[in-house]
Amino acid sequence: MNHSDTKGASGKFFSCYVSVVVLFLGSVCLFNLFVDPFGLFGLVGIEGFNEQKPEFFNHLRMTKAHAVRLYEPDGVICGTSRAEYGLDPDHPAWKRNGCNRVYNLAFSSCRIYELKQYMQHAYCHGPYRVAVLGLDLFMFDDRVRSEAGFSDARLSRFEGGFGVTGWIQDLYVSLISYDALKKSIATILTQDNPLIVAYNKKGMRTPGSAWARIVQAGGHRNVDGMGFDTTGAEQDRVPFSFEQSMQLFREILDFCRSRGIDLRMFISPVHARFLERLHVWGRWETYEQWKRALARTLAEEAEEAGKPGFPLWDFGGYCALTGEPFPAYGDRTTQMRWFWESSHYRKELGDLVLNRVLGMESAGSDRFGVRLDIRSMEEHLQAIRAARRAYVAGHIEDLRDIRSRRANAGMIKKASVRTE
Repeated sequence: MNHSDTKGASGKFFSCYVSVVVLFLGSVCLFNLFVDPFGLFGLVGIEGFNEQKPEFFNHLRMTKAHAVRLYEPDGVICGTSRAEYGLDPDHPAWKRNGCNRVYNLAFSSCRIYELKQYMQHAYCHGPYRVAVLGLDLFMFDDRVRSEAGFSDARLSRFEGGFGVTGWIQDLYVSLISYDALKKSIATILTQDNPLIVAYNKKGMRTPGSAWARIVQAGGHRNVDGMGFDTTGAEQDRVPFSFEQSMQLFREILDFCRSRGIDLRMFISPVHARFLERLHVWGRWETYEQWKRALARTLAEEAEEAGKPGFPLWDFGGYCALTGEPFPAYGDRTTQMRWFWESSHYRKELGDLVLNRVLGMESAGSDRFGVRLDIRSMEEHLQAIRAARRAYVAGHIEDLRDIRSRRANAGMIKKASVRTE
């Protein structure tokens, strides 16, 4: 065989090799596009094949960034997993406030910097007119700017482009990568798994998997405190500062003011058992200081703008709803009405929150929640302390349960129940 024949054979082999590689990558890309394990494209949703998207939950900071881009909402819900669980984009109060396309943009462990960036991102693709924000103390921890999976590069911003770099990277991750291929196969094989954390088209968690996980754990009381009794053990040892985060909060207020966004905010409701954990962790004073700082920042912003302040409602207190009894250990059949566990409230309670925040309360309602005002703040905090004393007096066993779980984890010494 002469040199020209050898060269021709090599060229044919290389062309064949390139064709095979291109065909393989194209097939992988089409397969991943069809299965869509991260829910970025929404081309096909077949029950029993790819309708459930387990990877949507595992990559929320990516998936919701692109979902809200495609949805183009005129109203948004923002906050942590508490808002994600409990606030309904289809609540009738939204339409009364002029919103017909509402997206639940809340996600687990959202931090205040992330909140600011996602609000701006969503506005670039709306623009939305009404925003409801669920605020939680841990969002304002100055030590944590963002969580794993967050990337500014995928988010649109008025001062810095439209997230093209991040979008290209996410396309690669979701279409061409080996990881995407594995996730596509896993998506098909796990469609019948009741523990998949599922979402509706508007970004809200669906309740089925939450109850399935509670049943698997042995009931509401068994699952309550999982993670909190251990991860919260360091809360009373590590200083907590929210000065920098409060500045970011002020920037959110300025952004909404400049864009004419009707901003409604609230402090998330949590069960009284969770509030008692704040006492055990030594964070109750910090919790009160945080509420004061929120109200003060709102008052300062309103004064500088020369306009009425944005409303802030407080649902973080003791009442009949947040003091709902927990079923006994091992009770796998009784479902609580208002809470999944002490940290996350159900849609039924979220509906009451939206009734209040969006101004759709009926006559004779239980008036759940209090609108915060810097002038009446101390009176409000004193009322919560009084309600706590009443709760403690009637729930000694619950408090012993909370303390014993943490003591059994070896994190703190047992302490007597206090009412102050």
